[in-house]
Amino acid sequence: MKNTFFDSYHCKSKFHCSSCRDIENNEFRQQIYESFSDVNESNFDCPYGVPWGAEGDSDEVMKEEYDDRHLLNIDLVKSSRELFENIDGIKQIIDEYNEKVKNSKCSPCLRARINRGISRKVVSHIRKNKDLSILNSLNSNLILGDGETDKKVSEWKSDIQNGI
Repeated sequence: MKNTFFDSYHCKSKFHCSSCRDIENNEFRQQIYESFSDVNESNFDCPYGVPWGAEGDSDEVMKEEYDDRHLLNIDLVKSSRELFENIDGIKQIIDEYNEKVKNSKCSPCLRARINRGISRKVVSHIRKNKDLSILNSLNSNLILGDGETDKKVSEWKSDIQNGI
């Protein structure tokens, strides 16, 4: 499944409306355009009707917590550190997370970025080393992404077994 922006927590939460709708902030929208499959240009219309030039983030900001239990996430990696310790870059990501959070509640955006970084490192390791041991240790419905595509553990396992 391709990464989509308009259905993502980032867009639906309405945390970033003021940045996204700032006509001068093309760099923000350009990053979205380059990263998500459902955005066709950098000056896209808001699917939720937030007008260009809106100041301040929406009053309708979602109050729900960011739920990443279906993803390979920082908590899972920290609690199973020995499973992931030989993957290049994982220790640095965990250290970065610990440094930035420091007893405060992690913002959803930071947590999502950290989770994506972990996921990319794990998928890269699995592909390079054909390492099914990690995949066999994870719930088959857990989602991992390589930066281009998100797939369930079971789908990554099948790809590795089939030489894809």
